[in-house]
Amino acid sequence: MYRTTIPISLARRRPVVVRRGALLMALLIAVLVACMPHRAAAQSTPTPTARADERPDACEPNDTPAQACRLTLDAVNGPFTFLPEGDHDYYSIFLGAQPDGLIPTITVRATGGLDVLTTVTRADTGSRLAIIASPAISLSLAADVTGWVILRVENRAGAIASGQSYRIEVRKTLPPRRSDHRHAWPRGVDAPRAGARCPRKQLQPGDRRSHRRRRALRPQLCLPGAQRLRGRRP
Repeated sequence: MYRTTIPISLARRRPVVVRRGALLMALLIAVLVACMPHRAAAQSTPTPTARADERPDACEPNDTPAQACRLTLDAVNGPFTFLPEGDHDYYSIFLGAQPDGLIPTITVRATGGLDVLTTVTRADTGSRLAIIASPAISLSLAADVTGWVILRVENRAGAIASGQSYRIEVRKTLPPRRSDHRHAWPRGVDAPRAGARCPRKQLQPGDRRSHRRRRALRPQLCLPGAQRLRGRRP
């Protein structure tokens, strides 16, 4: 075995004997340590993030009425998913403390791979208010429904719901206008009831008129203004 003498300190001038085998081992360890950071960097490469419809949504867990996720009124909420498999979701929304004359409308829009069933109940009593079943996507509640409402959303499709999602929209809108034809009649003249027939015009004795004229004088449905049909029945 060969020995190599290396001067380490000029002040002391004491030679240090280093074995060649130990020197080679130290160099090998230094090379391995230098390569370790590159290997760690290669192993820490981030993996692609799953899409929003391929992982549980932000409202999870909301599998019971006590865990119901709160929705925002007059906005589109979501997207939500039915993950993990067999998941069903509960949501809550506040429709106001007092009736305001507006009609709450609930809309649930889902992707094609879902068969959504939504049940709407009162939060305080648990009584059922309405059901939305596919292919229907929306319904309107009565204008006097107030307080907290619970929505239970489930998927009746048998396939795994990965890659599928749905959104919930709850808005309060004005009720539809009631049709009233009385405004089309002249002021001071009472409009006839719906479906009433206008009186037939009387022919004077000895008055000869053509068949077309007689046909035009037959009874008609009394309709307001320009909607009155002359010469034919609707």
